[in-house]
Amino acid sequence: MSDESQLQVRPKDSDSALSLTRVRSGLIARGRRDAAILAERSVAEPTEAISETRRLAEQGDADAQNSLGNAYSKGEGVPEDHAEAAKWYSKAAQQGHAAAQLSFGGQYLCGKGVPEDWAEAAKWFGLAAEQGDAEAQYSLGFTYHHSEGFQSHDYKAFFRGPAAEAVRWYRKAAEQGHTEGQYELGRAYYYGHGVPQDYTEAARWYRQAGERGNAVALQELGHAYYNGKGVPQDYAEGARWCWRAALQEGIDGDRYNIAYYCYHNVTQDYAEAMKWYRKHAEQGDFEALEFLADFFPLHYREAVSKAAEQGHAYWQRELGRAYYIGGEFPRSYEGQGFPHDYAEAAKWFRRAAEQGDVDAQDDLGDVYYQGKGVAQDYGEAVKWYRKAAERRNRKAQYSLGNAYYHGQGLPQDYVQAHMWMDLADSVSAGDDLKKYSSAREEVAAKMTSEQIAEAQKLAREWKPR
Repeated sequence: MSDESQLQVRPKDSDSALSLTRVRSGLIARGRRDAAILAERSVAEPTEAISETRRLAEQGDADAQNSLGNAYSKGEGVPEDHAEAAKWYSKAAQQGHAAAQLSFGGQYLCGKGVPEDWAEAAKWFGLAAEQGDAEAQYSLGFTYHHSEGFQSHDYKAFFRGPAAEAVRWYRKAAEQGHTEGQYELGRAYYYGHGVPQDYTEAARWYRQAGERGNAVALQELGHAYYNGKGVPQDYAEGARWCWRAALQEGIDGDRYNIAYYCYHNVTQDYAEAMKWYRKHAEQGDFEALEFLADFFPLHYREAVSKAAEQGHAYWQRELGRAYYIGGEFPRSYEGQGFPHDYAEAAKWFRRAAEQGDVDAQDDLGDVYYQGKGVAQDYGEAVKWYRKAAERRNRKAQYSLGNAYYHGQGLPQDYVQAHMWMDLADSVSAGDDLKKYSSAREEVAAKMTSEQIAEAQKLAREWKPR
């Protein structure tokens, strides 16, 4: 590694925690075997196993130091302690232990047990990578890839510097069969990240990664066939690769791609598309349910019902609203089959509300206030309005204020009424703003200036629960 390259290794501000998930998992993978062995021993003889490992580690045995670092990192046989793990990884790493160098670099990358320092992470990844460790090579490539010097808005300009360094280490890992390295190398060729754009090379590396089980690479290869980039355009082949990706459940979006291929381009196989969408819709998947509502409304009710029955609060609330309004909600497709049924609506509102769904709590308050599907009960309505209002639901805040104003379900209290309406008004716009402001002014007309001042003070000091 050149000094110039090392100086550029700083995390981009735009990096998210999610972007590190994959590499973080990889960084601990190499240590798991040692930790697992230690853990197995510690089940039968926890004190003896740890004591022996510690004794060897304190005598300078690099393998034992690395194993002890793994144990502290994972809390296997000892309390989890990332600082203690760093101490032992450091000792082994300084003796040239590649696995410890990788783990120690990972701690710097993630800021576990040591301050987050990407340059220091790159240093230790580099030492392990130079020894031929494929995981370290991939991790070093990742560090350059996501460093400050790698400007995502201008990939093609970076044939030198961090992008080229990232590709160089991805390639070394890929050539050893590292699936993530193969995928990233394919991606580099596809977009021209640090190398000249080459769809054929991209497809080659996607294929290798896909054949080794990388679901993202399978998806990308399917897209390549669909678009004819680097391979002959072939919808059926595209569908086949995307199907393999989808079966691995590795890609959130690929269940939609496979249904799209089956439905639009390959066999016009409605049954296969429906099978895929219904499977995920019944698990509460929002996009799949939206697709059913758009294209297969006859199946929408069944899918929403199953998702609700499986305990998905969002769909319990939506099912309640569907029954409350009937076929008009959420879409007025003929045959969607949601009859008006206030009792069913109240049942599903309650199930979602009891799981803490704020909007469902407000909806449940409404049915009790109106006496639709349940016996009218202002006290119960207020109970649910308050739960939602205290979590910033502006409609519930208005409704609770209205209950205080009229003395419904609780003693009449203009100060509380004004306070809750003021809170609702402060986060509203359009017609809601006009409605809430008008109601608050109606209350204010019956209050003294001291009461209004008290209500305003309460509203300023109010904090959600």
